Amino acid sequence: MPDQHDSNVVSRLGVVLMRCGLSVLYLWIMMHASAIFMIPLEYTETGFWVQRHNVSVVYRSLFIICAKSEIYIYLLVALVLNCLYRTCRCSIFGGRLLELDETEVRVDFWVYIYIMPYMAAFLACWFVSTCITFAGLMSVPPLEESVTIIRMYGQFIGALLFKLMILVNFHSTCLRGWTALKIFEIESERLEEVYNYHNFGEYLNMFFRV
Repeated sequence: MPDQHDSNVVSRLGVVLMRCGLSVLYLWIMMHASAIFMIPLEYTETGFWVQRHNVSVVYRSLFIICAKSEIYIYLLVALVLNCLYRTCRCSIFGGRLLELDETEVRVDFWVYIYIMPYMAAFLACWFVSTCITFAGLMSVPPLEESVTIIRMYGQFIGALLFKLMILVNFHSTCLRGWTALKIFEIESERLEEVYNYHNFGEYLNMFFRV
C-alpha cells in the first residue's frame, strides 16, 4: 500500500497537487524522451583558400513543437491519471468510505482503453526514433580526423544507451503499476465496506515514485 502523509488539510492538498504535477511532468518527459533521435549532419566550412568537409551530430524530435502536439500529449496523460484515480477508489486529498458497490476493481478492457493510447504512442515513438538513431550511426561518413569520428561514434552509442534506459524505466513503471492494479483487484473481492485512508497523491507516489 502507498505511504500515508499525515498532516492538516492544507498541507495534504499541497502535497497532492505537487505529486499530481510531478506525475504529469514525469509522463510528459517520458513521452518527449521517447521521441528524441540523433542524426549526422554534413556541412562544408569555407575558408579563404580551402573548403573543408565536416560532420556534426544534431538532435531532433518526432514531435513538432506546437500547441497541437502538446495538447495531444496532455490528453494522453490525462487519460492515464483518470484511469488510475478511478481504479484506486480514493479521494483527492482525504479518506473515502467505499460502499459495497464501490469496492470492486476490475483490470479489464476499459482500464486498457484509458492506458493503452499513451503506451502505444510511447512505444511507437521510441521504436521509430531508435531506428533513426541506429541508421544515423550506420551512415556516419568517413572522416580524415580519427578523433572526430571516435567522438561521433561515442555520441551515437551514448544516445542508444539513453534510449535503452528510457525503455527500461518505462517497463519498470508499467510492471509496478500493473502489479498494484492486480493487487487492488484481488483486495476488492472481499465483499465488505472499506474506509480508504490514502489520498490520490499517495497512490501516485506508489505508481511513479514522485
